[in-house]
Amino acid sequence: MGGTGERSGPDIWGNPFYHQYLCVPDGKGDYTCGGQDQRGESKGDGLWGPGKASNDTKEAAGRCDLVETDNSCVENCLKGKFKEVRSRYSVLPDIFTPINLGLFKNCQDWSNDSLETCKMKCSGNNIGRFIRFVFTGVM
Repeated sequence: MGGTGERSGPDIWGNPFYHQYLCVPDGKGDYTCGGQDQRGESKGDGLWGPGKASNDTKEAAGRCDLVETDNSCVENCLKGKFKEVRSRYSVLPDIFTPINLGLFKNCQDWSNDSLETCKMKCSGNNIGRFIRFVFTGVM
């Protein structure tokens, strides 16, 4: 937790103490990484508060899992996602919010949604993107 780029707990679904983020090659022999974190300015920020980009590096991960083969479209899409303003943050997985509209994201939700959005965008499956938006609020 805390978006410092380090793993902080067991890798099990829904564990709020497990920080998950994405890294893509930067084209210069290194990696660019991005994730979701809480603002951390007040006590309630971790439960439901403003989100911000986490400060992540490939080296700090301890381990990386390949989740997508080399795909310049997906990688460029993710680089764009890394620069976007983050949604509001909740330590709870999105599935536990009353209505799953994608309004609150923990780091796992943000990285999973960002990857799936970019994969779908690069596949050209606009009908699938629309259906996903209707049911999840994620475009």
